[in-house]
Parts: sequence; structure tokens; C-alpha cells
Amino acid sequence: MSKHPMDINTNTRMRWEAIRRYPELSCLRGKRVLDVGSGLGYFSLRFKELGAQVHSIDVDKDSLSFIKEAYGVEVSYADIENDPLPAGHFDLVFIGEVMEHLKDPAEFMGRISKSLADGGMALITVPALEGPFIHTKGKMLGHEHGSEKHERDGFFYNELVVLIGGAGLEIARHNVTIYWLSELFMQLTKRGYMKKKKVYNSQSDIIELMKSPKYRLVSTIYPLLMPVFRLEQYVCDILGTKGHCHVILARKRLNI
Repeated sequence: MSKHPMDINTNTRMRWEAIRRYPELSCLRGKRVLDVGSGLGYFSLRFKELGAQVHSIDVDKDSLSFIKEAYGVEVSYADIENDPLPAGHFDLVFIGEVMEHLKDPAEFMGRISKSLADGGMALITVPALEGPFIHTKGKMLGHEHGSEKHERDGFFYNELVVLIGGAGLEIARHNVTIYWLSELFMQLTKRGYMKKKKVYNSQSDIIELMKSPKYRLVSTIYPLLMPVFRLEQYVCDILGTKGHCHVILARKRLNI
């Protein structure tokens, strides 16, 4: 895989660990993919590597410039609550950690459904309210400013079933990710970041940190941590432990 600034972000990496296991997403050659609220485009890059034609949209222009220049991905500026989605129908729409930022997620999911081709899929990741650390101060750090401002802490799975079904989609797969160790490490790194920067407006804030000693240190130790987080994921999946992130793949119902 190509390197990316978010390679050392536990939230990003563990969501990808769950997503990459879905056989429906093992090859996206020739598929049209929309990455909604793409940030710095970690998932846009992963989908492109799987052969997809990717279109990334975000409210942060610095992030979009980075994606376009670094990875050659098609980008568009969009305030997804007020602006229309790109024209045409997509085979896959990725909605990663977006719905918790919206005032009306049901209306948004309805527009997502309309943007899908018949049989197209929506891939959704969202904070899980079932997680034991979801309401801690560390979890809520950085949720007050810019495009990272949260309208709510997350969703219960039953809420998502209603939201997704109401938009004419059927859930095909559901997993949970980010358990005890990975969540605690993520909160620890957020505390370190916020202690210095005070505010977190968007993923593009990370770019200026890439040459810092702290970023280089975490980049050095992270390859040693990922096997631990993967093992935790494997064990917690077997035990049915409650995690901090829902990962859902939903398919648009065919009109017969």
C-alpha cells in the first residue's frame, strides 16, 4: 500500500482493517466510487489502489488539494448538508465518520441512496454508542471546531438499521471495530495533539505535523503496534465485545 499521512491514525487504520475483509470490496476495477467527507483521502487512495475511479468531496479545500496533487484523485468542494452531491450514479459511496456531524442524517441518507446505481452499495463507518469509552473526555476531544464539529457522539446499531432501511437500502454486512487498546491509544495520541494545538479543524491540520519529532516517533513505533491492535480485533470479534465504531455495507434495493 502507498504511504499516507493518516497511516498512524488508529481510527483510520482499524476501520480499514474491517473494510478490507469484505469480499464485495476486494476488487473495484472499473467501479465508480464517491468518498463523502474524504478528509486527506486515506480511503480514496485505498479504493483507487483497488482499481476504482474515485471522486472525493469535502468541505476542507486544503485536504482536497492534497488528495488531488498527491494521488491524482478527482475532487470537488462540497458542504454535504447544503450542496448537491456530484452528478451521476455511483457503484459505491463511502461515508466514513460523517453522519455524526450532520443535523439531519436521515435526509442525507436519502440523497446518498439516490446517488447510487441500481444494486450500488453504501459503505458507512460511524462511532458506536455501545462502546465503553464513547462518552469519555478523551473520546470527545477535538469535536468542537471546523469540519470536525460533532452534532452527536455516535449511533446505536438499531438507529442505523432504521436510518439505512428508510433510505431504501438493505444491510449486507455489519462489523464492529476499535476496541479497548486501540481506542485508548487513539485517545492518548489525541490528548498529545490537543495539548499543543488546542483545536482540531480538519485532517489537513496533520500535514504541518509530519516533520515534527512526535510524528516521526509515532511513525516509528506504529508498525509494532498494529499487530497488537489486529490481535485485539481478532479476539474481540470472537468474543462479541462491544467496540467503538460500526462498519456497515448496505446495498440499494432493486426496483422490480
